Amino acid sequence: MYVELNYNELQSIENLISNRINQLRIDIDGDAENEDEFKEIIRSYKKLFKKLQGFKNGECEEEFLTYKEIEEKASNAIDGKLRKIEDSNKTFKEIFPPGFENVLKVYVYNNKDQIAKKIKEIIDNDKFKSRAKEEVGKFIANSNPMISKFINSESIQKKLLDNLRNYVEDDKNIMEIVFLINGFIDELKDKKIKDFLVYVPYEGKKTLYNFIRNTTLDFLKK
Repeated sequence: MYVELNYNELQSIENLISNRINQLRIDIDGDAENEDEFKEIIRSYKKLFKKLQGFKNGECEEEFLTYKEIEEKASNAIDGKLRKIEDSNKTFKEIFPPGFENVLKVYVYNNKDQIAKKIKEIIDNDKFKSRAKEEVGKFIANSNPMISKFINSESIQKKLLDNLRNYVEDDKNIMEIVFLINGFIDELKDKKIKDFLVYVPYEGKKTLYNFIRNTTLDFLKK
């Protein structure tokens, strides 16, 4: 949360700090045991008082970054850290805190319905259907020529996709998919990050980095 203060509000804060310094000076008198502690507190208040005066007079505005500047610095730092990790030999287990795989597994389980929905969307995607038909056609073309004459690739593709959709609509099968993903997570934690990312296309890396950066920046805003 960011609050802009006007001159009078800054003056009021300055007066409060000044009064507090004077009160601490009075409290020091007769309290030799805590004298050093009081002096340290006074020094801290004086630093704050001096900085506030400079800010009020427009003399040290460079010390106060705008949120946009903070966001830019944080963004650059996150990007640099991600690039450094990508070039290292570290595994996922070395980068993430202990138990991170369990957090991922819980996330997968809690979002299993969304995962099923996404799989259905892929099955119904025109590009996916076209690709499936193409692959079925290749398989038939490479099979026995006599058999291929009596097989319709489009009907096989349709039946294949229908079976896939029916499979995903069964809750028991969704749990099987969850278990498969969990198994992948267990294997992933011991893999080197760079060995994993080498199979991720540029756009995929860009999306992943943006997600991590934006998630981190959103956390910093809170």
